[in-house]
Amino acid sequence: MTTNIIYIAGTGRSGSTFLSQLLSQNTDCFNVGQIRDLPNSFAKNLGCSCYKDLKDCAFWSPVVSEFQALHGSDALEKYAQGINAFRKSSNEFGNWAIAETRNRITSDNIEFLNLASDLYRITSEHAGGVTLIDSSKAPNIALGHLLTKDISVTIVHLMRDPRAVAASWAKLSNRPNVIMKRCKMWNKRTRQMQRLGRIPDQKIIHIKYEDFASSPKTAIKSIQELAGVSQKAPYFDSDTSATLSWDRTHLFPPANGEVLGSHLEQIDIRPSETWKSEANKRYSDIAQKINFPLAENYGYE
Repeated sequence: MTTNIIYIAGTGRSGSTFLSQLLSQNTDCFNVGQIRDLPNSFAKNLGCSCYKDLKDCAFWSPVVSEFQALHGSDALEKYAQGINAFRKSSNEFGNWAIAETRNRITSDNIEFLNLASDLYRITSEHAGGVTLIDSSKAPNIALGHLLTKDISVTIVHLMRDPRAVAASWAKLSNRPNVIMKRCKMWNKRTRQMQRLGRIPDQKIIHIKYEDFASSPKTAIKSIQELAGVSQKAPYFDSDTSATLSWDRTHLFPPANGEVLGSHLEQIDIRPSETWKSEANKRYSDIAQKINFPLAENYGYE
């Protein structure tokens, strides 16, 4: 059985939660959020978007039970350790486009990749065998999907102006050292996506948040076409507004807390310009210093 995944890559505060929600509105897709964070979130028994704690969730509880039955009671811990080891291992190689490099990364991490294959297969089976929307964001995990047996992945690189990202992170913590760390992560993941994009024979699409927010229907349909899923979008009430169902969604923290808390069923999608305000200037200035000129390569000025 092949597990089909639409993987949203990039950095936090770039619209991935809303994008994942829109992609999961058709019956051939299911939104599972950031699976890479499942071990930590499940151990802490955080809340799911279904209003149940994860250990009581009708979706995640049986997924984890089956995964543990296959790989032991510490299966999630082994998966989390494998993610860290895979990240370190893959970062040791500069050019992922070379087949010999990918083969080496695969052989060095075969146990983790087998764990990932089983976790996503079980998750997909409990979702009805449909395409999973995984918004784990980290490019290394996208690489892992490309290397994992029985996984077919469509990668969506969702990018946002780093100055807007910095201002959005400041809503959670306005400490300059935290903002600097987030800006450096923007650079790191952008460069990793450049490396990922050089791998031949893959399905990858680059979407700027600003374009997605201006024309969400167009962005959604382009992703659906590449992934080979239904391109129907009856949930759009207009070009920029949509009615959301949460029936095919089981999100958990650290997915966007504002989205989880509001549980909106009606959304208006539009570009945000608040990062340009004087109140956010000190955060956008940090991004200007750290993320440019790299960001200029993507049309940001």
